[in-house]
Amino acid sequence: MRRVNRHQLAEKLAERLAITRPMANKIIAEFIECFREEVLEGKPIYLRRLGKFEVKLRRAKIAFDMFNREPIEIPAHFKLVFKAEAGLRREVMQIPIKNVLAAPKPPEQ
Repeated sequence: MRRVNRHQLAEKLAERLAITRPMANKIIAEFIECFREEVLEGKPIYLRRLGKFEVKLRRAKIAFDMFNREPIEIPAHFKLVFKAEAGLRREVMQIPIKNVLAAPKPPEQ
């Protein structure tokens, strides 16, 4: 399955809204900036028909190095978590596997 980047989204948005690509790029750039600001303030973001993004605190813990089994302390930290809305999860589960496997591979760089 190929990845969709910001410019491809802008092109699709420009087409759907009958606006110029630079205007669509600006809208997406501003959305991303607003989104980042809210997330960095620790505010949860709920986008209907998509899901919820929120910053969660992960407690400090002791883990073990896989190679020499020495304990490693992992400090407490924040993590960005996304939970897809139930309707979207159901739609994703309905995607035929053959459609995903048949998608063209991106060119090697």
